[in-house]
Amino acid sequence: MGDPPGRDPAYRQQEKMPTRPAVTDGERQPGRIDPIGSGILDALCDHIAVIDANGRVLTVNRAWHDFAVANGGDPAAVGVGANYFAASRSAAGRDSDRQREVQSAIDGIQAVLSGTLPIFEQEYACHSVQENRWFLMRVTPLPHAGGMAVVAHIDITARKETQMALAGREKELTALHLISRAVNSQLSLEEVTNAILDQIYATIRPDLAMIFLRRGEELHLQGQHSGGGALPIDGPHSHRVGECLCGLAVTQAAPIFSVDIHRDDRCTWKECKQAGVTSFAAIPLIHRNAVIGTLGIASLRRRYFQEHHRFLQAIANDVAICLNNALLYERTKAYAQDLEAQLSERKAMEKLLQQSQKMEALGTLAGGIAHDFNNILTPIIGLSEMLLEDLEPGSAAYENVAEILRAGSRGSSLVKQILVFSRKTEPRRTPVDVHLILKEVLRLARSTIPANIDIRQEIEEGCGLVMADPVQVHQVVMNLLTNAYQAVEPGGGNIMVRLAQARPSDSGTADGTPPAGPVVVLEVADTGPGIPQETLGKIFEPYFTTKEMGKGTGLGLAVVYGIVKDIGGTVTATSELGRGTTITVALPITVDGKPAEAAIPVASGLQGTERVLVVDDEAAIVDLVSQILLRFGYRVTTCTSSQDALERFTADPHAYDLVITDMAMPKMTGDVLARKVLAIRPDVVVMMCSGFSERISDAQARAMGMAALLIKPVTKDELLLAVRAALDGQHRDDRSEG
Repeated sequence: MGDPPGRDPAYRQQEKMPTRPAVTDGERQPGRIDPIGSGILDALCDHIAVIDANGRVLTVNRAWHDFAVANGGDPAAVGVGANYFAASRSAAGRDSDRQREVQSAIDGIQAVLSGTLPIFEQEYACHSVQENRWFLMRVTPLPHAGGMAVVAHIDITARKETQMALAGREKELTALHLISRAVNSQLSLEEVTNAILDQIYATIRPDLAMIFLRRGEELHLQGQHSGGGALPIDGPHSHRVGECLCGLAVTQAAPIFSVDIHRDDRCTWKECKQAGVTSFAAIPLIHRNAVIGTLGIASLRRRYFQEHHRFLQAIANDVAICLNNALLYERTKAYAQDLEAQLSERKAMEKLLQQSQKMEALGTLAGGIAHDFNNILTPIIGLSEMLLEDLEPGSAAYENVAEILRAGSRGSSLVKQILVFSRKTEPRRTPVDVHLILKEVLRLARSTIPANIDIRQEIEEGCGLVMADPVQVHQVVMNLLTNAYQAVEPGGGNIMVRLAQARPSDSGTADGTPPAGPVVVLEVADTGPGIPQETLGKIFEPYFTTKEMGKGTGLGLAVVYGIVKDIGGTVTATSELGRGTTITVALPITVDGKPAEAAIPVASGLQGTERVLVVDDEAAIVDLVSQILLRFGYRVTTCTSSQDALERFTADPHAYDLVITDMAMPKMTGDVLARKVLAIRPDVVVMMCSGFSERISDAQARAMGMAALLIKPVTKDELLLAVRAALDGQHRDDRSEG
């Protein structure tokens, strides 16, 4: 493209291109152009030359000459007699873009010279380091001269800057609108970065666009968008602040431009050079006077990004706002997630607290039930035992009373189960033969489960002893049967109960580590509707139930789980919708011990003649204890008031050898009565009875000087053995002291 007859020396020094010389008036050829015409050309402000069909310069005007001289031009290169086409090609150098621009201009000039075009115009940039300038080259034929053309270079810098400002503002507004729309919704930092890069690429069309975010003294590559043959930067990359173009843009808080990074010592990022980048612009991302990162724009060819300085800075300002909002959203989201985790943990703790409170409330209720229920069971069991001694074995009356005794014993076991579940008593473990308990439970359950539910059994006898509390094993089996029964009602179905010994490899379950050594495996399967897999893992949780309201408490399987795990066993559940559920319990077999045997009533050796004071606010219990002791020779005084008993004892302390008192009594509790009695006569024997109390244990009772603590309901033989042991122990103490 034809330039004006000279350029800024600094520009020429930077581009290494030859200057275009000016001409003097003496170099003109007035024979070719008339003096009047030359005077007219000198009066024009535009830079004008007249060339012939071969591109040879015939004449130039004063403006052409002055521009060349002011810019250090060489008159011999572009003056009269020089070839305009050759000078233009020489000025383009090796820059392929400028070569294409120059060839386009030469083609246009030749078209005018040949008459195929009436006029040719072409805009071009003529920049220096200090300023940017634009010119319009206009080529018109010279009338009546034949084969000549006038080449005028018109300075359009002011008009171009106005046009570019308007176009840049429109482009800026469009880009800002697109970027704002892209990140208008709540997106992650990565999504916002990608949306910004997509819009930058669509607006500016760079070969590579990158966003770096500042973290302390480092810039980290947050995202990139490549196109036009540029290779993406692989892997995570970072710069130190103050290093390379992006780092310098941060420290200077100003844009950094480079036309050729391969010749620019400031660029030290080899990966960028390996990607084929030539020109690069680093625009700082500034938000509230703080540089939060850098926007990098790159091109594979020489590109003067500085021409779009204002536009790029405007884009960077909006990008900084969007990224800062995204960072704020990320921090807010992280805080919200952390808060949610804390709330979840707090809810879990509250749930545990509520569960603990429920268990505590249940335990308190259980204690009250145990006390009252045991007071009711005590005369039922005791009087039944006495009646059996008076009746003829085998008679109808004997069998009826025996059934009453068995029912009372079962009631006592249920109370113990409640207390164990609520952690009000510690289990008493002994070697237990599970198959005996299983058969007893099946016999009891058969009378309560409807006949349309078939209970099938595969029970292996003598499959091993388990160290457990018999009451707890009874409770496990009963709860499993109850759960299976409720699963198949009301339409009916089958319940399969299996018991067998298994090796560890056969009994391994998904619930923790299976017991070491052989185990007793109990399976209870039903043909009910089954349990969904998403629910199956929750069935052992307290208060969780799949049953309708009023048909389940959610405690049965939780009790089973707690007892089995406490024994050292495992419990699992398998289920299939429409085909029922199977609960499998594996209990470790103990190698020592024998099955616990029922106490055999012993009549001989339990008689006595000592004087006993019996104190209980329940008249039925006072009468029962009195009858038992009187039958075996003891002399008995009864009281239903602890205050009345204290008055009688105070009146004649040596009238009694043994005081048996209930714990829970109105106005004065049993432990208070015992302390006062022992304070009056320390050598008297005192025994405590209780339906249930957390206020005193057997060890505490003995520490207070009492001989024993009996838990109701107390059987006849238990009472007689305890009384005899207490009195005999006291007699031994008396003899040793004498």
